[in-house]
Amino acid sequence: MTDARRKAKILLLERRMTIADLADKAALAEATIHNALNGTSDSRKSKQAITNALGGEIWEGIVPNERSFTMPIGMEIDCGTLRGAEEIAAQFAAEFGPGRAAAVGTAVRVLEPTPAVLRLPR
Repeated sequence: MTDARRKAKILLLERRMTIADLADKAALAEATIHNALNGTSDSRKSKQAITNALGGEIWEGIVPNERSFTMPIGMEIDCGTLRGAEEIAAQFAAEFGPGRAAAVGTAVRVLEPTPAVLRLPR
């Protein structure tokens, strides 16, 4: 068993995920994941997608650079101004469709569970 496969198995167990779940979350084929974990594929793009999906470092030097999460109903994002809240609510509508969020004062309130990706600085 490779070191990468061992680390991935630990993260999969901690997150109660299967390889199929990982494939869906990373948007990769299961065979691609197995090849990367076995060391038969050197694709940095695949390794980065797997690392991001598991949220932990598997290969040295490849750290998560984004996190996926779901914004729950009722979550509020403070925008500081009325105009800022209206602009962010309009961006939500353009990105996710109407009815996902609404401007409430200087904040935007999530009205439906909404998936999002947070890009992390290096």
